[in-house]
Parts: sequence; structure tokens; C-alpha cells
Amino acid sequence: MVHRMVELGYEPNLFSLEQAGKDSGLTALVRALAVAAFCSMNIMMFSGSVWAGADGPTRDLLHWICAVLTLPALLYSGRVFYQSAWGALRSGRISMPSLR
Repeated sequence: MVHRMVELGYEPNLFSLEQAGKDSGLTALVRALAVAAFCSMNIMMFSGSVWAGADGPTRDLLHWICAVLTLPALLYSGRVFYQSAWGALRSGRISMPSLR
């Protein structure tokens, strides 16, 4: 199988934890995932209060808090997809992020 991969032009390599720790792209992706997870968990927590029956000004305040928490998840964590889509559009090709 390795011989066939080399014939096709793909050089095989082994995964190592040392190289993964030096990968700045992986670090950025994990940080974006952490921000999205933190914001999503808090949005669910505040939305639970709204679903439980919060009314009036309390409901409006919880909606605004959820909207503010949406911004880091949308802008910071989504930046990876936006950059990929923009790069694809600039080069005249279509990728999965540019279809959304």
C-alpha cells in the first residue's frame, strides 16, 4: 500500500505527538473550539432560564446576554472557515465553507 501511495505522489509519514505540539494551526483550532464551546454552554444555560418562563425585562436581558456571547463564537471561532472560504473565492474555486 505504501509503495502504491508513493507511485501516486503521496509521501507517507507517521504521526508524532512532538510534531503535533509544535503545530501552531492545531493550537489555533483548539483555542477556537474552546471559545465556541464556552460560549455555547453559556448560551444554553441562559436559554434554559428563558425556556423555564422568564418574562419581561429578565427575558430581554437574557436574550441580549446570549446575543453578546454569540459574537465571539461567530467571529473568533468562525474565522477559520471564513479565511478558507475567502481563499477559495479569491483563487476562483469553490470549497465547503464557501457554499454555506
